[in-house]
Amino acid sequence: MRTTIENVGEFISYKNKAIKCMFKDRTIVRVRMGEEMAVILSKGGERLVVPIENAREYEEYMKVAMEFMDYAFTPSHERERREQEKVAKQLQVEGELSKIQRTIGIIQNRVPVGIMRNEDMTMKYNPNEVLIPDIQEMLQKTSSQINSIKELLSNL
Repeated sequence: MRTTIENVGEFISYKNKAIKCMFKDRTIVRVRMGEEMAVILSKGGERLVVPIENAREYEEYMKVAMEFMDYAFTPSHERERREQEKVAKQLQVEGELSKIQRTIGIIQNRVPVGIMRNEDMTMKYNPNEVLIPDIQEMLQKTSSQINSIKELLSNL
């Protein structure tokens, strides 16, 4: 498989589970699936053998190379399944954020909430009275929703 990504470079995968990534700045990264080391030809012409997990100043190149390797050697049905999972998680996150936004909207409309009845049975706003239990309950719900979002994001 040969793929070109505009303003990034050209990427080639081989049947022997190896890849070659030729970046626009002339840096070349070669990696074989299952190996711990990668060969890098720097833009200055220096040949380096670096650990994949600790490529130091070549970390961004290695990240792109490993993403390409994953893409190139993952069957299409598996990529589709991953994409569907990603979309489902994103929808979950959006749902949780929507809940938080609604809660914030309720809090903003109710703080300070001091409503009293007039003699004519109409509602009167009293800014000096705040209904603390309502605010505490809403803050607890918001905190719970934030924790749910953190949990979802940690699973992405």
